[in-house]
Amino acid sequence: MAEGGDDEIYVLRDASRIAAISQLDDLVRQGALKGEKAVYAKKKWEALKDTYLAVTGTERKLKIEVDEMEVQLKGIQGELGRILKCCEEDEVTIELVKDDAEAAEAEAGLMNLIFRMQRIPLERIRSSLSNVPRR
Repeated sequence: MAEGGDDEIYVLRDASRIAAISQLDDLVRQGALKGEKAVYAKKKWEALKDTYLAVTGTERKLKIEVDEMEVQLKGIQGELGRILKCCEEDEVTIELVKDDAEAAEAEAGLMNLIFRMQRIPLERIRSSLSNVPRR
């Protein structure tokens, strides 16, 4: 759809830059088309121009919508990037909390073991002291 190697879509251009339209306009203006042919050509020219204007209007609106959507997409992608970064940070925090919980659980188990080991000699001492006569 590109005309003349340009990147711009032809319907977004000025009608005078489209060769077929400008040649038809030249023929009508120069009087090369006369009588019924001129009237017919002018009617077709008007219909073509109306169609062209409708299409360009639609194309321009769509281009504006696409541009707006691209801006929204970039914003959403940026927000998604920030969310992913927060998730990664939260994941690290969760891992640290898990590590701390595991360490605390291991420490509690060790403390329980130490407590049980200390309780046995204390029970022996208490038992032996209970057998000693009181004065």
